[in-house]
Amino acid sequence: MSEPNLTVVVIEDDKQIRRFVRSTLEAQGMTVFEAETGQQGLREAAFRLPDLIV
Repeated sequence: MSEPNLTVVVIEDDKQIRRFVRSTLEAQGMTVFEAETGQQGLREAAFRLPDLIV
């Protein structure tokens, strides 16, 4: 039986860090959405209803 697919919103203003976190989480089978600012992150969280916000 496989693990459920988790949805994550990553909020980080540094593009390189954001991409690194994204690729690491995706390698673990998670669906990742990115946000560059806190305001964008809140919108993504409200729309995506993630399991985790980083």
